Amino acid sequence: MNKRIVFSVAATSVLAASAVTVASASASTSRPAASPNITRPQTVHLYGYTNQRTDINVGAKGMSPGDEFVVTQGLFKDGYRVGNDSIVNTFTNNEGASQCVFTMNLPDGQVTGQVLIAARQKSFVAAVTGGSRRYQNSRGQVQVQLLPSGNIRFTVQLIP
Repeated sequence: MNKRIVFSVAATSVLAASAVTVASASASTSRPAASPNITRPQTVHLYGYTNQRTDINVGAKGMSPGDEFVVTQGLFKDGYRVGNDSIVNTFTNNEGASQCVFTMNLPDGQVTGQVLIAARQKSFVAAVTGGSRRYQNSRGQVQVQLLPSGNIRFTVQLIP
């Protein structure tokens, strides 16, 4: 159970980081939300705070391949809520490695991503796999750091 909490926080962090980057990009331009205006590299720093987590045990008792947890998280930048994210984290072995897929929901669109997380990792880098509306041409990466407080620090790096 403790391993699941650590990986849940990590997955949530990845998602929050993506949302912060997108939110920062939205706030920094005056173009219409519908146009894809990621025209230059952008870096945004976000913090994620978990709202809800659901564990799904599909096999033997305890962590095993196929078990999942689903997380929703508020995303914050400079103390203000800028969006939310949702993640689905599926365990791929008995040691705690997992595949994480996330979507960050921001005022001007969504950013999606994924990462393979090794057991007990406190920081990792997730790939930005796409976006919608203002972020439809986004790609890049999200650096995720699990903090001792249980919160997550995201550094979202978007490129056109």
